[in-house]
Amino acid sequence: MSVEIPEVRVGEAIRCEGLSLFPLYYERSMLFQDMPDYVLSHEAMAAGTCVVREVSEQGSVCDLLVENDGDLPVLFLEGAELRGAKQNRAINTTVIVAAKCRTRIPVYCVERGRWSQTCGQFHVGSHCPPSMRRLFKEGWVPGRRKLGGSQSAVWAEVRRKHGSLNVFSATEDMAEALERRRELVEQMEDRFRCPANADGIALAIGDGLVCIDILDKPSTLEKVWDRLRQGFLLDMLEVRRIGQEASRAEVADVLRRMRRLPWQLVEPIGMGQQYRARGDGILAAALCLDMPIHLSASVARVRPDETIG
Repeated sequence: MSVEIPEVRVGEAIRCEGLSLFPLYYERSMLFQDMPDYVLSHEAMAAGTCVVREVSEQGSVCDLLVENDGDLPVLFLEGAELRGAKQNRAINTTVIVAAKCRTRIPVYCVERGRWSQTCGQFHVGSHCPPSMRRLFKEGWVPGRRKLGGSQSAVWAEVRRKHGSLNVFSATEDMAEALERRRELVEQMEDRFRCPANADGIALAIGDGLVCIDILDKPSTLEKVWDRLRQGFLLDMLEVRRIGQEASRAEVADVLRRMRRLPWQLVEPIGMGQQYRARGDGILAAALCLDMPIHLSASVARVRPDETIG
């Protein structure tokens, strides 16, 4: 079984402070003309047509309940943070929740020290950095249809990042890393604006490729850009590398290797087909509805060369 990945063109890099961002462009002739219509989770939640709650009064750390009362499906992206209810969570795999439907979605806890209701439903937060999103993929084992993963590894990554960025949180809340370092992140935002008409991006720190995200259309990337950027800039704050930088040819090579991976179908969640692949130094995931809606890959774990004081 495989995932049909259309041809992708790698654009010129945007570079700053050791981070390289490569725009990715689908060859439009390769895509279906009738793209799926959906609403992004932060749009639907803001409009009140989609609500995310605990699955019950007792709650469950590893999943949440989505109630989509809207007329369109709602797209929740891997790494999207949800704040509130009993504790903050992050979505661990991209999911589409059908219109007029209730669906349980898988999450990880990113606030270990709280289990008390602050409000009845969740609100949208930021986006997890690539260093954490890699952990979401590491738990899957080839041959297993169900998604796996280690909650303890996610908690350990929150503690590591807080220590690296000199951040304290009484509840070990991942969101505190951004709130305490927001000024530094905002100083870098103008240098990494959303690439015009791009379908996705590849990120590299120094000469090592970190992650790839490809969506089905440029408008989706534009709408999630601000939150996605906050996530990767948090990782950038940890790392100070000099020397060689990743090239367009290296990004293109990783995309070719992704196509050759042995993709496997996993247990479906919501609409569409969920796939996973690992090998050749790549951990990859795909959500497809006849065509890929979201392709993501982690290529190298981010580890700090220098900690900010």
